[in-house]
Amino acid sequence: MIDRLAVFGATGDLTARYLLPALAALRAAGHLHGGFRLTGASRDARPECCVVDSAAP
Repeated sequence: MIDRLAVFGATGDLTARYLLPALAALRAAGHLHGGFRLTGASRDARPECCVVDSAAP
């Protein structure tokens, strides 16, 4: 089971279109437990709240 994932380019288009929906599907299917941690890094200087809001469905 996956415990942690680091994403480089976390504010990018591919992350938003493919990676985050795939992680949501894994979570819904029970493949990611409650302690799963996602860490994102990006060259964008966006505040955390903006990144979290843009990732919400």
